[in-house]
Amino acid sequence: MAYIFKRAKSRFWWVGYIENSRPVQKSLKVTAKDAARILLSEYQTLEAKETHHSMLLTIKRDLDDAIKEYLEHGNIGKAAETVKEKVGALNRFRSYLDGREQRLDYITLRTVEAYYEMRLKKTIAGANKDLKVVKTFFNNAIGKGYLRTNPAAGVKKVKPVKKIFRDMSFKEVYKLLETAKTHYPHLYPIILSAYYLGMRKNELIFLEWDDVDFDKGIVLVRSKPENRVKDCEERIIPLNQKLKDVLIGLPRNGRFVFPTKSGVPWKNNFHRELQKVVMAAGLKHISIQTMRETFGSHLLKKGVSVYLISKYLGHSSVDVTTRHYAHIQIEETHKEIDLL
Repeated sequence: MAYIFKRAKSRFWWVGYIENSRPVQKSLKVTAKDAARILLSEYQTLEAKETHHSMLLTIKRDLDDAIKEYLEHGNIGKAAETVKEKVGALNRFRSYLDGREQRLDYITLRTVEAYYEMRLKKTIAGANKDLKVVKTFFNNAIGKGYLRTNPAAGVKKVKPVKKIFRDMSFKEVYKLLETAKTHYPHLYPIILSAYYLGMRKNELIFLEWDDVDFDKGIVLVRSKPENRVKDCEERIIPLNQKLKDVLIGLPRNGRFVFPTKSGVPWKNNFHRELQKVVMAAGLKHISIQTMRETFGSHLLKKGVSVYLISKYLGHSSVDVTTRHYAHIQIEETHKEIDLL
């Protein structure tokens, strides 16, 4: 219910009321209490109309039923990864609310904020993806007439901190490759390729024999059903002679260059296998992304132009490459700083 009050350091009367299901406080710009009461009655009337309008227009809907309806009949996309992401996000949200808000219209801004804060403790990227799905779900509910306003609309995303790319030293690369070659020979070709091609994880996992041209000494990175190339820009990477010799000796048992023992492409399980090699080599914090960053930094240290490196990596512009590898220039100033 709307009310009037005075603040300690203000000579004006203020009004507190509910607008779009959110509390609002506003100065009435009047000093007389009688005038403030007259204005208060107007806010109480507006508040009553909004409440009545909300009761007329919204359909009471159980949260579980609304989620089920959205996943079955909503426009959630056809791509398997997209559907999986939305189902997972809404299931996590429902699990968080379990035993509390059972009806859709009971969910408030604070409820969504608390859920988002909980998810942020685990992962910023995951929390932001979940928030986007939840907002879309509520917008769909508004279109169905189950809600008048989106309770997640006021939740602001937290921007993830941009990390400095970590690259490996030449010595670390040698140690990793030798460990793979000696103790994990079935992983050696793909780890070697990660270093000498600088490809993204899915680009490497779904590399086909048709992408490798031994005569021209190149590898083509192109879009395919399993993996769409980032920025939709296909590219060519020169084939290192050491890598060429290894790839030529591989059996061609199907479409992909690096299938698993069962003949299908690697998925998330490749990271787990890579970590076995990393640990055996006595190293830490190395992933396919680390290998990709190392590919670029080692080329830069060997004097290859930033323009070519940008093309090999498939960056959207040379500026992106320059920002990514700015730390190399910083490393080169260490001796100068010691002179201070």
